Amino acid sequence: MFAAVWAIAGCSAIFPLEQPDSTGSCSDAGCPPGQVCVDGVCAGSCLDADCPEGTACSHGDCVDETLDEDGDGTPARDDCDDRDPDVGPGSTYPCEGACGSGLRTCAAGRWSDCSAPTDCECTPGETRSEDCGLCGDAERSCNGDGRWGDLGPCDGQGECEPGDSGEQSCGNCGRLSRTCDEGCRWSTWSACEGEGACSPGATEDRACDDCSSEVRSCGLDCRWGDWSECGAGCAPGDIREVPCARCGRATSTCGANCLWGPALECEDQGICEPGDVETLMCPGEDVDHQRTCNGECEWGEWSLCPTCEPGETERASCGSCGQSTRTCQEDGTWGPAGQCTGEGACHPGDLVVCECGGQLVCNKDCSWPCPCTCGNDYTDVNAICEDQDAIVDRLDCFSVDPPCIELHCGPGCAREWGDCIACPG
Repeated sequence: MFAAVWAIAGCSAIFPLEQPDSTGSCSDAGCPPGQVCVDGVCAGSCLDADCPEGTACSHGDCVDETLDEDGDGTPARDDCDDRDPDVGPGSTYPCEGACGSGLRTCAAGRWSDCSAPTDCECTPGETRSEDCGLCGDAERSCNGDGRWGDLGPCDGQGECEPGDSGEQSCGNCGRLSRTCDEGCRWSTWSACEGEGACSPGATEDRACDDCSSEVRSCGLDCRWGDWSECGAGCAPGDIREVPCARCGRATSTCGANCLWGPALECEDQGICEPGDVETLMCPGEDVDHQRTCNGECEWGEWSLCPTCEPGETERASCGSCGQSTRTCQEDGTWGPAGQCTGEGACHPGDLVVCECGGQLVCNKDCSWPCPCTCGNDYTDVNAICEDQDAIVDRLDCFSVDPPCIELHCGPGCAREWGDCIACPG
């Protein structure tokens, strides 16, 4: 094992590389990246013939031939290792043959065969030239023992790989081109070809019959876009209505130059400008309230002045002797009352007519004073009467003056006889 040097113009990288043994055979580890040892020869794990048109073999996979995975400016179809930016057309690395060391060169996306001689015998002092790099030459001399020595440096390299082409922009979206000749030298640039009609972003205009103009712009493809429509001006003598201050209306007339003249007097104006705000101090409060001008140029309603402290609560009567609660809002005004709770059975003053003609009246506590009954036997003190504390009847006592006894409604509306008393009135 030894360290092999991979070289491309202007840069180099060092990788450990296992070399073929003296018999010329190889192992996968001794082949360049992206190749494997097949029948003693380094070859791609996928061959060009295996990949569809428009793709190239890279690290065992068929990929888009324009892919530049390592970002070195060389597409996969021309790169012998598209994952190493230091490897590209003209790159070399040392190899070992049965008769000495040599170089492999990257050309057209493939590593060349090892340049090492296959005939080991030579005449002492004899030299031979071997291809290397971009049309370069390396010299090898025969040693005194009649065997080839080490390969010398690669001299006379060119600047490109034969068949390569280059382009650059010119003029209005035009292109210059050049090709690499067989001597690895760039040809001169061609004339600028394929130019467009204009420079991107340029504009031009032309007059319309109505004193306006139409305009067109140059796109990124250096071609003129469509003309805009005429009609930006007006016809002399035309009159139009335009809005003016406070929702008013004014008119203007088109002049001989096809331009609208100044607007005349503003009419039908409102009382304020939309969005205007008017503020007044609330009575007895160190705060103010506001109103805002609406879209019809009229003042809206005044906001409410504070009537309470935010967060304050109060209870109020509701329904039939019920109560509800309301809370003071952030603007100092009372919010809506909550649900009415605790209501009684009736509303004060409500009447109920009993079947026998009697009436019950709802009292101030929103409750009925007694149940509705129709007993007529006043001597039955256990009967239920209609209204607690009401005098049901009076009977004379058998004594002088003349005393009497009262039948009245007692607690629970039960009839009770009282004591003999002097009859009233």
